[in-house]
Amino acid sequence: MEKIALTHLVLGELDTNCYIISDLEKRNCIVIDPGAEGEKVLHELEIKDLKLEAIINTHGHMDHIGGNEFLLKETGCKLYIHEDDKDMLQDPAKNLSVYSGNDVISPPATDILEDKQILEFGNIRLKIIHTPGHSPGSVSILLDKRLFSGDTLFKK
Repeated sequence: MEKIALTHLVLGELDTNCYIISDLEKRNCIVIDPGAEGEKVLHELEIKDLKLEAIINTHGHMDHIGGNEFLLKETGCKLYIHEDDKDMLQDPAKNLSVYSGNDVISPPATDILEDKQILEFGNIRLKIIHTPGHSPGSVSILLDKRLFSGDTLFKK
């Protein structure tokens, strides 16, 4: 039996890809880029009876961080982002939400991501790869042979 499950959600006006990576044995999970719909993400976690351990933002743009505040308040989980994007969490000009007319301000990160860092949450083992370009602190996340690249790569 597979120990890890993957759920894909498309959230918000900009169709942000959000991923829930679940450890089926321990019933815990992490969320990559909760978009602007934290309530929808939490609903999915409740349906699957999962405990949220951490949010990982692949970068600090508004469409990837909008759900942070709600999920942090509801779950008390950790929040990870790369050092080079951490200021974007609380600055609407830097996260580009100032241009949308709806300022997005996330709580600050509890943990900072580093290139080649390994994160483990139960049976979930992730490798962080710093992939600047879309933003200075963009990261990609490797789970086995799956790569979560935020906005570093787009499907045409």
